[in-house]
Amino acid sequence: MPEPKNPTLTRREFTTTALLTTVAATVAATVPAELPAQSPAPPLRPPSQSESDQRLQTILTLYPTRFSDSQKADLKKICNSTQSTLDRLRAYKTENSDDPALHLKPLIEHERKPATSANNPQTAHAAAKP
Repeated sequence: MPEPKNPTLTRREFTTTALLTTVAATVAATVPAELPAQSPAPPLRPPSQSESDQRLQTILTLYPTRFSDSQKADLKKICNSTQSTLDRLRAYKTENSDDPALHLKPLIEHERKPATSANNPQTAHAAAKP
């Protein structure tokens, strides 16, 4: 009987190879071939731009060595877009008498059960003695 060819492949090597193949396939599928050109964001007003710059500077002060130059440029774009969203949110007029938009309502309402003598052994024992 011919001996089957059996390369010595351990379970750990097989798992590592399978994992790397899966990750490579996932990354290749999620990275677009060509990034679409985005229209530049409208410029912010000077107070808003100042606040956005302060936010960026705070992030860079907290994490000075964590970001590359391209990541810093992305952070600046994110801070500017966040600031424009904040400006629109702050422009919405509200009064103190306005109710909140959402009310917390549990999905499941539980009924409270009254304490019975079966749940409390001391009261059950006291009830048994006349």
